[in-house]
Amino acid sequence: MLFERAGSEDQMGLNLPWVVNNAVGAASVNETANNMRVRTGFNLSLDPAVIENDPARLRLVRQRAVNPDSVIPTVDKWSFGLQQRLPADLVLSLDYVGTKGTHLSVLRNLNQQRFNPDGSPGGLATVRFPALGAIEYRENSVNSHYHGLDASLDKRFSRGVAFGLAYTFSKSIDYAMEHLFSGGSSSFTQNAHNLREQRGRSDFDYRHRLVLHYNYEPPLGKGGSYLTQGPGAWVLGNCGRNILDGPGAVNFDFALARTFPYFGEGRSFEFRWEVFNAFNTPRFGLPENNRASGAFGTISRLAGDARLMQFALKFYY
Repeated sequence: MLFERAGSEDQMGLNLPWVVNNAVGAASVNETANNMRVRTGFNLSLDPAVIENDPARLRLVRQRAVNPDSVIPTVDKWSFGLQQRLPADLVLSLDYVGTKGTHLSVLRNLNQQRFNPDGSPGGLATVRFPALGAIEYRENSVNSHYHGLDASLDKRFSRGVAFGLAYTFSKSIDYAMEHLFSGGSSSFTQNAHNLREQRGRSDFDYRHRLVLHYNYEPPLGKGGSYLTQGPGAWVLGNCGRNILDGPGAVNFDFALARTFPYFGEGRSFEFRWEVFNAFNTPRFGLPENNRASGAFGTISRLAGDARLMQFALKFYY
């Protein structure tokens, strides 16, 4: 059988009667949970037969299941591009990149109630298996599409200078995100009976991405031109998935390196000073997307680290 390790759906041993997970609590600090006593044993109601024969309890148990006809997901990629060499050691590139994922995994509640045309829940009478609770069901029935246009301008290293400028205009669409990924939209579909409404922009979709990098080697010290002598129960909404954009991200890294080739042929020391997020620009995370939370719509976390500086000394031989 196909095993993808998407959550715990492929692990059938986590179902009844092999595993029973029951959380209990005490009403006060003067009582024990479920009135447990050493002399009478643990009264946790963990007997699978007790749960299976109690309809009220059985409907509270989350079952796990996998479509037995699932197939292995596939990914198709294609691209084409043009490249032109320009004066002053410049190279201009223009590329189109496309990707299509087929038979991707999606999680849905196989025993979810159906919904009325206005989005309100239809009730217990509309579920597929009234005697059971939620069924966490994995199947390979959705796909994804990515289209990107990449433009880049690069200057090869000469006269101590090299730089590159890259811009990407892209769009990625899918039905569900990676199940074990933290953050973003839910892995489960909102309406198990209508996967089409789950189609939307991917959680990792970035419409515009601009990257600039450059290297500059000062003409100082040995081999340079100067200083050569120096050493140194809800209602469904109708909004699409991922229709809003999160905060933008700006990051500037800096590195300064100096090589000291004075330790014999083929040997040298390199001293590096690197600064990540040099201007300490905050990168804000996504706002709270749970409408039931009092912090709905607010941003309370960062998506990246503050300024980080490090020094390194390497010996080449």
